[in-house]
Amino acid sequence: MNHRLSVEDATRTLEKVLPVRQGDLSLQLATGSSVTERDGSLIATLRLFVFEAGAIRDIKEQDVLLLHARHREVGPDRFEAFITGWARALRAFFEERGVATVEQLMPCDLLFAEVAGMKRPQTAEEFARACGTKTRLGQW
Repeated sequence: MNHRLSVEDATRTLEKVLPVRQGDLSLQLATGSSVTERDGSLIATLRLFVFEAGAIRDIKEQDVLLLHARHREVGPDRFEAFITGWARALRAFFEERGVATVEQLMPCDLLFAEVAGMKRPQTAEEFARACGTKTRLGQW
């Protein structure tokens, strides 16, 4: 049985999975930030870093919809599978597309909250495939 996902559980899960770093790209939870609740939805402040020669070249920070209010019943285990799968897909996306593509995007372009509410994906691998489709990360 699922339970309503708490802000604390969502924050702990994000802190376990982030940062996602591949090459000269990194997506992180903003320093000193945690997940917040707005109108029942969960929001995270994420930072997208682009590095060059080991130094930070660009940082984009943005509040990103993490989970719609209507999907809060997913519970912590399913949310962890979603976030873990998303992070795997994101790492592969960073590796495949590289700096030239990713530096043009904002943090909100990299997370797809609706995937958490899909019925079919259950495991991190299934969520990774769902996040990598042509209508999501694959569109870039």
